[in-house]
Amino acid sequence: MKTDEVLHAALELLEMLSAAPGQHISARHAAEELDIDDNELDRCCELISNLADRSSGARAIVHRVDDDIVLEGEAGRLLPLRLTLSEGIALSCVLADLHIEPDIAERISHALLPPGIAGDQNARVAGTVSFGSCLQTLREAIQDGVRCSMGYRTQGEDAPRVRIVDPHAIETSSDAAYLIAWDIHADAQRRYRLDRIAHVALTDDSVTPHPYRDEDVSSSLAQEGRRVVLSVERETAESLDWKAVERLDGDPERPGHMLVAVFVTSKQWLFDQVLAQGGRMYIEEPAHMRCELAAYARHLLGSPAAQQGDAPA
Repeated sequence: MKTDEVLHAALELLEMLSAAPGQHISARHAAEELDIDDNELDRCCELISNLADRSSGARAIVHRVDDDIVLEGEAGRLLPLRLTLSEGIALSCVLADLHIEPDIAERISHALLPPGIAGDQNARVAGTVSFGSCLQTLREAIQDGVRCSMGYRTQGEDAPRVRIVDPHAIETSSDAAYLIAWDIHADAQRRYRLDRIAHVALTDDSVTPHPYRDEDVSSSLAQEGRRVVLSVERETAESLDWKAVERLDGDPERPGHMLVAVFVTSKQWLFDQVLAQGGRMYIEEPAHMRCELAAYARHLLGSPAAQQGDAPA
């Protein structure tokens, strides 16, 4: 046998011994399974016995006892690892976010995850940030200084629109990850949620220097968003955890309510929040958005009669 063939057979023998009850198998069975003769089996045993644990120096001991091959000591055992349910869900989430090769992710899943979790790429851990499917391409573009063509869908849009951007940095908050980039068409700094980026393609152009501002999500919304004043039930207003929220004063027109200013970049998001509150939140300014909210509500109802009527704002 060639050296690489002996090594391959020795590893298979080590795997067989680790899985066998009591870590011993018959020499005859081992030789038949490995398709080797008795002398080659002895060479495999000798090779395994030369293995040592790097940290402790402990050696694997493989020798013959009568007609059996026996593995002694922990250094040579291939101990299987099986995660708990919660650990498995966490690993499944990480595998989905890393976007490694599908066959590698599948092998890791089937080797480590508990039954029922393996291959479930939708399993999530509370508070987990999604990095989307284009993180690696964006990192390469940032590192190499390459301009990108990017499909991005803002909240409320049915399909992504193409943006030409100079990528600058990746930032992560408690609930989302963002690409900080310069929008070439708008000639302005923008922040894009990674999980809303549908695709990224590198162009032949290099990025150019831009005056980036060091700002968080709240500052970005204040720069790019539209200021809206809401009248919100006081208890609800005090529990709001939105970004860029400013609690103003009590609402003299509605007892038990207070005025709240918020910067929004998506009217649909705002309308969904107002409708979800079921009368505990009203749009005060700008006034035209109350009419847009009414039209949006009629659209959700989907009824021609409702769309022609006057729904309350």
